Amino acid sequence: MLNRIIKIITWGFFLLAVWIIEKEVRTVGTKNLIDLMQNTPIWVMGIAGIGVLINYFILSGYDELALCYIGKKLAYKKVFKAAGISFAFGNTTGHTYAAGGAIRYWFYMPWGISQTKILKMILFETLTVFIGIMLGFILAIGLMPWEDFPFKDGFYAVGIGLVILMALYIGGIVIPHRKFRIKRITLPAPTLKMTIKQIIIGLGDNISLFLIFYTFLRYHLNASFLETFSIFIIAQSIGFMAQVPGGIGVFEGAFLYLFPHIGVQKSGILASLILFRIFYYFVPFILAMGYLGFKSLRKKLSGT
Repeated sequence: MLNRIIKIITWGFFLLAVWIIEKEVRTVGTKNLIDLMQNTPIWVMGIAGIGVLINYFILSGYDELALCYIGKKLAYKKVFKAAGISFAFGNTTGHTYAAGGAIRYWFYMPWGISQTKILKMILFETLTVFIGIMLGFILAIGLMPWEDFPFKDGFYAVGIGLVILMALYIGGIVIPHRKFRIKRITLPAPTLKMTIKQIIIGLGDNISLFLIFYTFLRYHLNASFLETFSIFIIAQSIGFMAQVPGGIGVFEGAFLYLFPHIGVQKSGILASLILFRIFYYFVPFILAMGYLGFKSLRKKLSGT
């Protein structure tokens, strides 16, 4: 029953977002939108591409820290490859922990890490991702210009709730270093030092992600850095919680709905959103698919 309710809410978010996007695209005009995207200079795309690479270096930190949590150490080249491909699949499909987790098993088991320890890694990384989302949302709420902002009381209440939740987590779980048992798996709470690293990685992920998008947006229109950051993080959080593959449609719809309240043109926003989606989600996914396909083919041809 609960799963059915969640699915209904998810589809409701998605359909509402699609309606918002369709309405804005119709207003701007498809030809105008395509022209804006085609006229984006190579140097802007190059900077965005460098931003994606930097973000993937930060994403590898999730795996590095998770390996530290289970008491394992691997060469960074291996970690970067496993993390990069796992996140490329997980980010795009929306099933970060299913698709990304399956690929981690595929990589890490031949490198001598047991199924139980990989599961611990995945659970720890899930926690790190949620910490990053919570703190990103709190930061966005703190920077948000509240005048005439939609649902400001609701967002503010959620922000306060997350601050309390983080305080309870650190004070009631991390500092006393409690242990939890899920079936046959014992999960000790991360140390305070490790939690601080989780916070740094989570916030670094959010900020670098925003900078990729802002590279495109800043070229198309003069938008305030802090206001755009706040709206971007809130929209990303909504897209993540909706559990739509890659937040597609929901993130864009939320961003378009919130952004007009600071008075900017929508054509540049739409072009930037599409370019961001292509560069950050589709390109890494295609590269990861190509790499895995090549590896599988070579494995078949070698007969191993």
